[in-house]
Amino acid sequence: MMTVMARPWAWTLLLALLGLSACATPPPPPLPAPPPPLGAPHYQGPVGSTLYVNVARLNLRACPAANCQILATLAGGEPLTVLSQQGGWILVRSQASGREGWASARYLGTQPGFRAPAPKKPGAPAPPPPSEEWAEPAGEAPAESPAPPVQEEFAPVSPQ
Repeated sequence: MMTVMARPWAWTLLLALLGLSACATPPPPPLPAPPPPLGAPHYQGPVGSTLYVNVARLNLRACPAANCQILATLAGGEPLTVLSQQGGWILVRSQASGREGWASARYLGTQPGFRAPAPKKPGAPAPPPPSEEWAEPAGEAPAESPAPPVQEEFAPVSPQ
């Protein structure tokens, strides 16, 4: 009886029959395109449309990146005119001041949905500070007895 080990071509035949040959397997299917990141803006409106600032304050920047120079700060609810779009950034013109710059699309909306908090009335009393309640000890803790002194013992070291 001839062993498989004796013939190198026999390994190839055996692997092919078992479906373990690297040449016999088809390539894996291509990966699908990744979904857009969470919170990514999907605004695709026309140039000239109106958007509104949906946060209390929004930085108007010189270029479409978070590390660009801040040109102005826009107030919440401020209407803006769309001039262009690049990725998640929209080139806008403030309808209030006329300033132009880039704003992150994730902080803009098609409806004036931002509502500034109501201003505090002058002379209104301040709300009382929150009260803290501390638990009282259930009883006196027993007096702790002092720990016994530590005694150290050393074994003599014998020279070798």
